[in-house]
Amino acid sequence: MDALTAVTAAIIAAAVCGDTQCCSPPAAPATPVAAAALLVPLATGNRGLFWCSPAVTLSMFPSRSSPKASSCSRSAQVAQLQQRRQQQQQQQQQQQQQQQQQQQQQQQQQQQQQQQQQQQQQQQQQQDRKQQSSQP
Repeated sequence: MDALTAVTAAIIAAAVCGDTQCCSPPAAPATPVAAAALLVPLATGNRGLFWCSPAVTLSMFPSRSSPKASSCSRSAQVAQLQQRRQQQQQQQQQQQQQQQQQQQQQQQQQQQQQQQQQQQQQQQQQQDRKQQSSQP
C-alpha cells in the first residue's frame, strides 16, 4: 500500500466511521486514480460509502441499509456517550474539589476569627487587671 492509499484509507476510516476497529482500511486500490476517486464521496459530503473490509476486494455498503454500516454508527454513538459521561464525571469531581476548597477556606476564616476574638478577650482581661491593680 503506497502513501497516498494509506492516507486515503485513514481519512475515510476516520471521517466516515470514526471507528478504526469497525471500519478497517481496505486493500490497496489498483491505481492511484482509483484511490483518488474514493475521496469524491467525502468531498461532496456524501457519507453513504463505508470501507468495511480488510480483504483483497473493496467492499462498499450504503450507510442506511448495511448492517455493518449501522454497527459502525452505533459504535461511534457509544464512543460519544462514553466521552460525555467521562466529561460529566470530571466536571462533577472538579465541582466537588472546589466545594471542598471553599469549605476549607471558610473553616480557616472561622479559626482566624476565633483567634482574633481570643486575643481581644486576653487584651481586655489584661487591661481590666491593670485598672484593678492601679485602683487603691
